[in-house]
Amino acid sequence: MRSFLGYLSGHSNTTGTYNVAIGYDALYYNNTSIGADNTAIGVQALKYNTSGYQNTATGMRALYKNTSGTFNTASGNCALQDNTTGDYNTAFGYYSLNKNVSGNENTATGNYALRLNESGEQNCAYGTNALNDNLGGWQNTAIGYNALFSSNARGNTATGWSALYSNEDGENNTANGTYALRQNLSGSFNTALGEYAGSVYGNTTGTYNTFLGVHADASSNYTNATAIGYGATALGSDRIELGNAATSNNGVFTPGGLYSTGSDGRFKFNIKEEVKGLEFIMKLRPVTYNLNTKQLDDYFMQNMPDSIKVMHQDGMDFTASSNKIHSGFIAQEVEIAAQQVGYDFDAIHKPDNTNDIYSLAYGSFVVPIVKAVQELSKTIDSLKNHQLITDSLLTVLKNCCPEGSTHKNMQNNNTGQTETAINIELANNIILYQNEPNPFDESTVIRYFIPENITSSAYIVFTDFYGREIKKVEINERGFGKINVDAQNLTIGIYSYSLMVDGNVIDTKKMVKE
Repeated sequence: MRSFLGYLSGHSNTTGTYNVAIGYDALYYNNTSIGADNTAIGVQALKYNTSGYQNTATGMRALYKNTSGTFNTASGNCALQDNTTGDYNTAFGYYSLNKNVSGNENTATGNYALRLNESGEQNCAYGTNALNDNLGGWQNTAIGYNALFSSNARGNTATGWSALYSNEDGENNTANGTYALRQNLSGSFNTALGEYAGSVYGNTTGTYNTFLGVHADASSNYTNATAIGYGATALGSDRIELGNAATSNNGVFTPGGLYSTGSDGRFKFNIKEEVKGLEFIMKLRPVTYNLNTKQLDDYFMQNMPDSIKVMHQDGMDFTASSNKIHSGFIAQEVEIAAQQVGYDFDAIHKPDNTNDIYSLAYGSFVVPIVKAVQELSKTIDSLKNHQLITDSLLTVLKNCCPEGSTHKNMQNNNTGQTETAINIELANNIILYQNEPNPFDESTVIRYFIPENITSSAYIVFTDFYGREIKKVEINERGFGKINVDAQNLTIGIYSYSLMVDGNVIDTKKMVKE
């Protein structure tokens, strides 16, 4: 059975059966029994088909050159026009899959969709010019005007106007959004979600990157870079950027899982040292606690219908998460402590709405802790100086006063002469202190006191266990002073150091290198 309607339609058919041709030259050369079950509607539709079967062509020159291709469907002028042997192709739209010759299992919907495809297979193009320039690429999916326009690669998915527009050789990319990954040329394994995602700075060859958010991108062609949030920009490979410059809590995850916050002095202003230290830290209460995760989840779901809440929590077991012991602070207590000392502490996040909760940025606690340590260091230095003065007084008293004479002189002190004598002795006494720490490893500190009125040369002389001099350091400073001893070049053992003034040994101490 066959039906032909139109001048020269089915002209050469002899034994082909179940064919329908409507239009000038439609199914003109079909002439074998194999060439069966074809439908051609339109001028020269399926004109050169000889043995192809179960093809459907609707439109002028649709499947025009098909000879043996089977199970193809072409609807639209010149759709699948050059197909000769390709099978299982579907083309809807003017010039869709126009140049396909041997490609199989392609689907093109839209004017010029997959227009230049010749041998590419298993591609899907939806939208005008989608995958327009693809020649041999395969397993690509393009949805949207100009999506994957230039691609000749494989495994790409583009959804949105001009998504992956310039891609040529890049493979296994996913772009969802208008102009997403638009300028990518050969970069592979990239994912972009959002308008202009991966397209702001022109990523062309970067690989394994992820851009989530409108205008999220990388500043250059990086590898394994991630930008999350509107306008977020990855500034290097192997890092995650969160938020843009206007985000109050933006930051970056770097290799090793470390999270860092931008802290470039070039972009800071109004810099002040108004950080609270001990005053603030001493008001904090470190605690351990369990978190009621069921109650927390209920809080987040409070405005949801009961049906959604039940479905959301169906199968959830909060036991393990609620039994876990945490260490930290109570955010409300930290807020009160900061208010009490007048500290605008940015580590505290207060709820923005009824569904939000208090939270703490624990990394920000480093700053007031550093301030507290600095304040403690000053206090310790002050205490050390007081101790030095006390030790000096004790030394003077031992040197200048025979046992029991101090008490006697003080009992007989009616004129203040004994007190004056002690002060004179203190001012004129030379003292060498024990090094700290002792024993030591890499370095140690030696303190001394030389009165201001001593003008003679002074040295600290170092000797080894056998009394051999190994170093001599001149002391020019008067009053309380110290020298730092770098012991990295010393071998393990016992050493001595002596304070010499005007050629005389004042005192000698021993120190131990571990």
